[in-house]
Parts: sequence; C-alpha cells; structure tokens
Amino acid sequence: AVDLAELAGLSPVGVICEILKDDGSMARRADLEVFAQQNDLIIISIAELIVWKAANAVSAKQVRPSLVA
Repeated sequence: AVDLAELAGLSPVGVICEILKDDGSMARRADLEVFAQQNDLIIISIAELIVWKAANAVSAKQVRPSLVA
C-alpha cells in the first residue's frame, strides 16, 4: 500500500483490508477480479509491483521491521 502511494506521488501511507464474500470467507483472486470490474478498480499483485519496480530502478526499502502475529 505504501509503495503504491509513493509511486502515485502521495504520502507514504496506506490501509490494507481483507474483502469477504457473502458467506464470511475470504475473497480469492477470482472473486476480487469480479469485485474490481464491478467497481471500476484495478488489481495488481505484489509480484507485479516488484517486477515493475525492478524494471524502473525503484528500490525497495524497509523502514522498520514488522511483527506478524
């Protein structure tokens, strides 16, 4: 989220959330593609972001270590 904000020239902040299906389970790629199309959104993967940054000489940096619970 922060990388995308920075690449757009915005403040390096972002929010990441999980989209749920009607049954409460996590939406998967196919579900998200439908959601994106219905809401005029674009989907990219982290892998696509990494490839783009590498091709455009934009380095990734770790600001601080993250804890994962």
